Amino acid sequence: MVNLGFTEQARWEEDRDTLTRCVVRYHHFLDLMASTPGNFVVQALDIDLAWHTHQLLCDSYRKLKDVIGLIPDHDDKVSQGPLSDAYDKTAEAWKARFGVPYSICGCLSPDVSSGSSSSPFSFFSKKGKSKSTSEKPLENP
Repeated sequence: MVNLGFTEQARWEEDRDTLTRCVVRYHHFLDLMASTPGNFVVQALDIDLAWHTHQLLCDSYRKLKDVIGLIPDHDDKVSQGPLSDAYDKTAEAWKARFGVPYSICGCLSPDVSSGSSSSPFSFFSKKGKSKSTSEKPLENP
């Protein structure tokens, strides 16, 4: 999140739409989590931003027990294989429940003001090995 500039306050001053989308998708994610108790659901990056932010509001976060019946366990120490498989299952469940794809193109432009020519983005294979940023990702049709 730091490498993507998400923690920079100025990042969001001109982009309220992205933050709003993050929060709306986080609410949907909580609904999905509550509707599939016992399943391991995996958050997308935008949802993770909202989730981490919500955790900072301790009283509000604890109230989730009353709202959705549980306090979500945000385990950042899951290995890549199970994480990738669970992400795929989450995407299927999301599509079935909400009728829209889970993965969305919400890509942020690299910070060109830093003068750096390298992108803060990298693409990862299913095994978690970094691919070269010169490899072009698949485009959404």
